[in-house]
Amino acid sequence: MSIRRRTFLQSSSALALLPLHQATGQVQLRPAALQRLAPGAVKPTGWLATQLDHQFHGLNGRFQEVSHYLQFADTGWTNPANDGWEEVPYWLRGYGDLGYVTGDSRVLTDTERWVNAVLATQASDGYFGPA
Repeated sequence: MSIRRRTFLQSSSALALLPLHQATGQVQLRPAALQRLAPGAVKPTGWLATQLDHQFHGLNGRFQEVSHYLQFADTGWTNPANDGWEEVPYWLRGYGDLGYVTGDSRVLTDTERWVNAVLATQASDGYFGPA
């Protein structure tokens, strides 16, 4: 079955990005369909809370114990003179999100320590982390 391109575009969600009208000469965009919630605005319960607990007590929450790339003193992300790997920022984003969603103070404190250390590595050109 084939569909005409124009028909598809007219009915697709891509139109949500286009102006509603330009009668006044000003572009008026549609309001965002979804709003970003502040950290802690929603508390996970039930199945989701169980899954987050598994993540917290599993690899994501204990990755520093397992990965040699996440040794705080030895990574280029906290000490640019050392080598570094991209594992740190990828892990840190998920780890920090886990802390915000669960509200776990240990994860939040640890995330803050990592983020502050990475920000302290900023070079004069704005680059962060290992050279």
